[in-house]
Amino acid sequence: MKFKIEQISTDKKGKVQKSYESMVIFPTVRYTQDSRFIVTKINSDLAPYLLDLKGNDTQAELEQLLSLRTIQAYMYKTK
Repeated sequence: MKFKIEQISTDKKGKVQKSYESMVIFPTVRYTQDSRFIVTKINSDLAPYLLDLKGNDTQAELEQLLSLRTIQAYMYKTK
């Protein structure tokens, strides 16, 4: 899964410049069949972007999420 970042700036002549950067959200993902858990780490380069999301994210109770069959079920339920 990749994260695309668009940055817009203006050069000295007033021309709008767009730049794009793509980053992998999860650089490593580990799964062991015996434990039935996925262990991953979020890319630390994304921290400045993720920290700015405070208050603009969707929150749910863990029990509510675990009772759903798929993440799409939660997405449809919240719309």
